[in-house]
This record gives sequence, C-alpha cells and structure tokens, in this order.
Amino acid sequence: MFASKQLPADGETARPVPRVGSVNHCPHLSWIEWAAIATVSISALGVLAVLAHRFWTYTLDDAYISFRYAQNLLDGDGLVFNAGEFPRSEGITSPLWAFVMASGLAVSIDALLLAKTMGVAAAIFTAVTIVAAVSKILRRTSTLSTRTSCAFGIVAAASFVISPYVVVNSVSGMETSLAVAAYAAFLLRTVGTVELATRRSSAAITGVFAVIVPMLRPEMGLAVVVTLFATLVLWRASRPYIATSLATFVGLGLAYFFVRFAYYGLPLPLPFYIKQGGSAAPGWTDLQGFLKYSVVLGLLSTVAAGFAAYALSRKRGNAMLATLLAISVGAIAQLAYYATIHHIMGFGFRYFMPVLAALTITAGVGAGLVCARITTRTGPQAIAITGFV
Repeated sequence: MFASKQLPADGETARPVPRVGSVNHCPHLSWIEWAAIATVSISALGVLAVLAHRFWTYTLDDAYISFRYAQNLLDGDGLVFNAGEFPRSEGITSPLWAFVMASGLAVSIDALLLAKTMGVAAAIFTAVTIVAAVSKILRRTSTLSTRTSCAFGIVAAASFVISPYVVVNSVSGMETSLAVAAYAAFLLRTVGTVELATRRSSAAITGVFAVIVPMLRPEMGLAVVVTLFATLVLWRASRPYIATSLATFVGLGLAYFFVRFAYYGLPLPLPFYIKQGGSAAPGWTDLQGFLKYSVVLGLLSTVAAGFAAYALSRKRGNAMLATLLAISVGAIAQLAYYATIHHIMGFGFRYFMPVLAALTITAGVGAGLVCARITTRTGPQAIAITGFV
C-alpha cells in the first residue's frame, strides 16, 4: 500500500523526486472523469456562492475594531484604537489584517467590502491548496494513480468550501479566512520542503509562510512550531531543511515580537489576557461542539495518522507519511490549546477554522489510504470516492 520507494529511506541523502504528475493539474483524465471533476467543483462553488449570498449581511462586531485601527494607521496616528493614546493598546489580534485593510482604504476601497471579498477569495484559495496537498501526499504514500489522488483532493476541498461555518467566517469581516489560507499554504509548503529537500532557499520561504500564520492569528504559532518540530523529529533526511524553516521562523518571529513589544509595551496582545485564565478548561464545551461537527473528518484523520504511525514504526514509512503525522500532531496540539481559553466572539467555530483546513487535508489522505488498502481497481475506487462524497 505504501509507495515508499519514491523517496529516500530515513537517514539517506534526500534526492529530488520525479516531477511526473505535478500537483497543479490532474493529467491524462478521460472526458468522463473530467466531467465528474467539473461537476463536483462547479457544484461546490455554486453552494459557496449561494451560502455567501445568504450570509453576506453578517458581520462580526470585532471587524470594526480592525477597521478603526486601519483608518488610524492610514491617517498617520499609528496602529492604535484612539488617535494620540498613550500607552498604546493592542486591542486587535491581527496587526497584519489591519495593514491589509489600511492598504485597501488607501485606494478608496470600502474596508467591509474588501474584508468580505478577500474572505471568500481566501476560502477558494484554501480549497485549491487542499487539492494540492491531498493529491501530493497520496501520490507519495499510496498505490493510487495520480488521477485518483487528485479526485480525493477535489472531494476534500469541496467538503471544505460547502461548510456553512467556512462560508459564514469568510464573510464575517474578520481575518479568519485569510488565516486559514495562510495556514493551509504553510502546510503545503512544509510538504514540499520535505518532499524535495534540495534547496535551503525554498526551506526559508516555508519559514516565511510560518511567520505569516501567527501574524494573522497569534495563537496559531503553536500549531506551526509543533508541526515543524514533529517533522524534524520524525524524518531525519529532511532535518537540515526543516531546521532552516524553523530558524527563519524564529528569526523573523523574534524581530516581529521585539517591534511589537517596543510599540505596545506588552509581550502579548490584550485579547490574549482576556481570553486566557479561569477554570482549567473553559473552552472544553466549544471544543466538544467542534469535534461533534467534524466527527467524520476526525475519524478519517485518525485513520491517516494511524497508517503513518504504523508505517514509520515498522521502518516502512517515507517522508510524506512523516509529514502527514506531523501535521496531525500540530492540529491536535492546537485543539488542546483551544480547550484552555474562553471563546469570546467565537461564533461559528471561528477559532477552529484553521484547524479545520488541516483536518480536511488529513481526512482526504485518510480516505485515499483506505481506498488504496481495500482495492486497486478503478471501479471500486470510484465507488469509494462516491462514498467519501
């Protein structure tokens, strides 16, 4: 079932893998297969459009806080809530989002319209990233063909964009959807860094993506760090390159931290102090609700992590399985953290949305691995994909 021969064994020198079947397309599909893929894709985008239209008037109150910070920044008063205030208060969780809004205001684009449009566009970008990540991992970890791997990626992406919670958060005016897209892009970059493991410059770019994630959602730095460390531990051949990504993340992250600290005088944003504390697990009820909602994704993700852990423990794994397990560990760590905070203004599972992208990727891979395990024939595989839908 595992196609480990395509990558070097743990401890060997990493070599570039063949570029056959790039993740950017699904080659050699028949017109029937293309029609099926087009039907799923168009249907998913149609549902996304309908839901976005339905929820378009929904705006989370906190969005206007970011808009005010952005306007003050544009007016030359700095990244503050009140012009001339001192000491300055960092009442936003995402300074980068405020900068993005300020750039739109600078060219006379309405902040709310820009936020909602970017949110929907980011959701679509995340879906494309999910297709790329699922198909790339499945091609390197299973006996599935390129077209079948891509099909599982498309179905996984479709399940993501038709989620009402994904759509409502994309039009909420908050940074949520862009943070999800950044995290998904970071995961795909990590997969690519481990797969190729040939250029440190490419690994450094992965580190840049890693920094962008907590600049949009500070608490997501936990998932980023755990994912990189887990990859570092699980796959020795890629350690020099993952270490480069991690060093880039730490270097840029420290620079960002000291600039923030010098400007606001606090090590963490104000919302952190508000949400943290109280009972041992104030977010446990919210976490239970999310786990119930994503139970199918959770089960398939568990299958994927189980396959990866078993193969690696038996010395039959490869770099992609190690990365898959690292992504799972990072997602679990983030979910555990969310049980410890108060989910203030956390409507629509807002805090959990980035983790949902990771679960969708691992669930898509899990479904593909099960399919590869039970059959190698096209007909039953098509039935399996239909069942996944």
